[in-house]
Amino acid sequence: MAMTADLSVFLNTAEHADVATLNGVAVTGILDLASEVQESDVVTISPTFLLPTVDASAATDKTLVCRGVSYKVRSAPLDPESRDGAFTRLVLARS
Repeated sequence: MAMTADLSVFLNTAEHADVATLNGVAVTGILDLASEVQESDVVTISPTFLLPTVDASAATDKTLVCRGVSYKVRSAPLDPESRDGAFTRLVLARS
């Protein structure tokens, strides 16, 4: 029997989560301005936004606005620490 996680615990905006818009649609997630991101064989420091995978469909090349700043989504891989695929980590570039 599959377990269903309550993601609201991680996405509490009163504590550490942010409300943002992804291509004009409201989403809740966690903005990290200095994440280590591995793309191919290169590790870089880049802003990321962690959000539920169900809210991240077709996010690449879309615009995320968070804390009044616009970002272009460079890639949208499943978060490697989210073993069940519940979270996606958007890799961002300030636009």
